[in-house]
Order: sequence, then C-alpha cells, then structure tokens
Amino acid sequence: MSLQDQPVVYTVANCLQRFFRRFHASDNRLLRLSTLGRAALSGPAAADVHAVLAQPKRLALLAYIALSPGQCVTRERLASLFWEEADDRNARGALRKALHFLRERLGAHIFAKDQGSDVKLNSSHFWCDAVAFRQEMDAGNYETALGIYQGDLLPECWLEDAPEFERWIERQREDLRESVSAAALKLSEAEFRNENIAGAMFWAGRAEVLSPYNEQITARVITLLDAAGDRSAALRKYSELVTRLKKDFDTEPSPETAELIEAIKVRKTSTMSEREARKLRTPVAGVRVLPEVPSGPIGPTTGDPLQRLVEDAVDIIFTADTGGYFTYANKAGATLLGLRKSEIIGRLFVDFIRPDFRIEAVALYLRQVQHGIRETYFEFPVVTRDGKTVWLGQHVRLRVENGKSTGIEAIARDITAIRKLLRAADRLALVESPKIELAR
Repeated sequence: MSLQDQPVVYTVANCLQRFFRRFHASDNRLLRLSTLGRAALSGPAAADVHAVLAQPKRLALLAYIALSPGQCVTRERLASLFWEEADDRNARGALRKALHFLRERLGAHIFAKDQGSDVKLNSSHFWCDAVAFRQEMDAGNYETALGIYQGDLLPECWLEDAPEFERWIERQREDLRESVSAAALKLSEAEFRNENIAGAMFWAGRAEVLSPYNEQITARVITLLDAAGDRSAALRKYSELVTRLKKDFDTEPSPETAELIEAIKVRKTSTMSEREARKLRTPVAGVRVLPEVPSGPIGPTTGDPLQRLVEDAVDIIFTADTGGYFTYANKAGATLLGLRKSEIIGRLFVDFIRPDFRIEAVALYLRQVQHGIRETYFEFPVVTRDGKTVWLGQHVRLRVENGKSTGIEAIARDITAIRKLLRAADRLALVESPKIELAR
C-alpha cells in the first residue's frame, strides 16, 4: 500500500512511533524534565522528584534555566527574576538555597561545575521536552515535534511574587503554541500539495485544536471539509466559529471568511466527485478523519437483557468505532457532559477532552487500536457543556471480531473528588516531612 493510499496512518502513526522510539532509546541515566502539558520528573538520580514538583518556585527555576539560551543563565538574573521583592543579599541567599535543594534532590551532577557567576545545566545528564521540541522544530522535523508537544508550558505553574517570571512564561507559552500551530499547518499544506486531503485535514484539525481563535486556520479547515465533500460539516464548523467569536470576543468572522461560507452555501455540490468524497470518508486502517454518523446498530440491542442495566448504570459506559467516533453513550455519560445523546453519538471522543490532554489521549488509543492492546487505563480531564472540568478514570477494552479491531468499549468514573483528596494528602505529607525545606 502506497503512502497516498494510507495518508492518515502514515502521518499519525509514524509521528508517534518515531517520537516514542527516540524517547525510549535515549540514555536511561538522564534526568528528564517534562514541562509541556503537565510537570513531571524522572530519572535514576532523581531520588526526591516529588519534593521538587511540590515546590513551584524551584520547579520554575529549573525550567527557566533549561529554556534559557545554552541552558545557562547568570545568578544575578535568577535572583532578580524569582526574588525581585527581596534586597540583593536576601535574594542571593534564597537562590543559593534553591540551587542547593535542586542538587540535593536531583543529583550533584545536575549543574555543570566551574561556571563562575553562571548557572548551567549539565546537558549530558539532563533532558527537557520543551528543549527537544525546539530542536526538532529547528531541524524541520515537524511530525516529531508535534509528538513531543503535549500542551501548554507548565500550565499549573503560578508564582504570585514573581510577576516578571509570569510575564516570561506566558510569552514562552504563546511562542510554543504559535510554533506548534505553524508546524501542523506546514504538514497540512504539504499533504494538500500531494493531493492528500485526508492528511491535510488531519493536520489542519490539529492546528485548530491548538489555536481555536485563529480564524485563518478555521477557514482552512472549512475549505478542506468542503473539498472533501463534507459540505454540512463545513457549514457546521463556520457556525461554531461564529458562536465562539461572539461569546468570547463579541465580534464576528472577517468578511473573507463570510464570503468563503457564502460561496459554499450557493454551490449545491462539492468541487470533488462523490466517488472521491466517499473514499476520503472511508475509515483507513482504524483512523477516520472526516465526521460521519454511524449507520449500524448503536449500543446494546433491544433484545439484550443487559440493555437497561447498561443504560441506567452509575458509571459512564460508551462504545466507539476504531476511528474514535462515539457509537453509544449511556445516560450517565450524557448527564456528566450536560449534553443530549444525539450531541455525543457520531462525535470524536477527543472533542470532549481538555485541550492539554488531547494529544496524549490520541496517542494512547491510537496505539491500542493499531497494536491490538486489549485493555488500557487512563486518567484525563473532560470539559462539560458549562465549562466545568471533570476528571475521569477510564478503562478501555478493545473489541475484536475475526481477528480485526472493530471498536472499543469503555467504562469511566468521575474521580475528581478522589484526585483532590490525594493531592491534599500529598501536600500534607510534604509539609510534615522534616526532610523537605519549603520554598521561600
């Protein structure tokens, strides 16, 4: 099968496989700092990584050094950035304590020696996902870069007493978002030039998820939907844009976008033949790019004695096809999201996941389908109709018929309260531990 015959499998699967191969093949002696989507530390020298993660200022200090040019920065800059309200002496003292804390918890080799007034990370023992992302972008490896990007830079990091750092990290977040959106658009344009509208649609959709208020990106998605023969989806996408701009900015789409949609409305048929459109809407090796309402049976059959048990269960129960589109959702799922079933069935599962977890979720379930992994468990946040975040713990079982994956069956439970209790317990344990010095 040629690349053009299976564009979506190539662009998604190879992106993920290359990233994971590169990540797991890397030296296991490295200390790994993950900052994109959520903070994480791992590595054999990181004996007390939880102590670092629990102290936002020292975690932010480590991230700032990692993202500085050459992973090197002066002590004067660090002291003024993180302790700007303190006098020079106290600021320098606080910095010394913070650096000592990081060496003690992460290993003495975390910083390079003999750097004078500079603080420099030892790159032979340290890896950071945001740095790796930039390196792949600079090398033009856009698919690999998109595999690394898991969401905003340190999204839960907030230092009220370091406003200059807050301004810096917000600029970094915006720069990263723009970079990853640009990478997805470049991939979309490349696929379009190769007359691969399915691949172009996939990458344009990724760009839209990352930049939901970029009207030019949404206009591109509308154009591709129309070109692929899905006129109704193109019109629906424009309606969503109108609603989003009105609600959040009290404005309307540009005249250019309005003209684009009027041209689609006036034209009765797509510019693509129906045969080509059907081909693009056909699932390719477990990945469907364009929306299509399932025509087969949905959920338990009428004669199934377990139907009422499933429908009235307290837990969320749903099924989806191999492309990730819902084919059934019970009442608990609809109630949790604040939607009608008709607003869920036929939609892509990732639409309901909080944006910073979408890439990770797609990677997990794509691997499950493609590698025939029978069961997985994943915890992630969904966003309800009223904007509330709810954490779910989800068990997914692969449905296999005649040796082929035909879909998934899932049971999920609201674990929001449990997560809050565990986080509170962790904080209490850290405060009570005599080994841990709280950040100033």
